Amino acid sequence: MLQASKETQHVLKIAAFFETLPSDRYRQQTFLSTQGERCICGWTNWLNCKMPDDVQSAREYLGLNRQQAQDLFNGYPVDMGLERPDTEDAVRVLRHLAVTGEVDWSCGPA
Repeated sequence: MLQASKETQHVLKIAAFFETLPSDRYRQQTFLSTQGERCICGWTNWLNCKMPDDVQSAREYLGLNRQQAQDLFNGYPVDMGLERPDTEDAVRVLRHLAVTGEVDWSCGPA
């Protein structure tokens, strides 16, 4: 059996969390809304008792380089035709990241 790195395990942990998260609690455009919605960075930090907008902490926990963090936390392309990604989109991009090391918001079904 292959051993995943600690960071890859963290990415998969966040993906598993998003699988249980009600879709109305995820909003990629904000670290923390007044309604309690959070983005991937915000939820990663919440699970690790960090400030919602602490990009550096989330980046280190997930083992991301600067470009990967930028693409994951800020890079959802509006030209994909979707105004707002949902939890399924988040799970898909996180699982794809864990397998390939690439952030790809256009990757196929989860």
